Amino acid sequence: MTTTKKLGKNARVELRMPLQLKNYLVLKATENNKTLNDYIGDILQNFGYAEKLNEIEATQKQKIKLLSNIANNINQLARHCNTIKEAPQRDILNAIFNELKRM
Repeated sequence: MTTTKKLGKNARVELRMPLQLKNYLVLKATENNKTLNDYIGDILQNFGYAEKLNEIEATQKQKIKLLSNIANNINQLARHCNTIKEAPQRDILNAIFNELKRM
């Protein structure tokens, strides 16, 4: 008969999340040789890490929005060119393409 070792943990928190996120957290916990509870606890205690993730996410969302705006502008240009049956000069298109690659 084995006895369970009490770890002094007497509070319970339940999280609901998509299965994909849970699997990701389990994978990350395993990579760091931690239990899922310990891994999530470390994340919650390390607010700097959480804040950095929020900053990265906000930056990525902003980049996606800007790329969406660029795509919308390109579509408007293409529609205009198709309407007047004239395309912009090649050097202008190359300059736009080079600017996009720089991003």
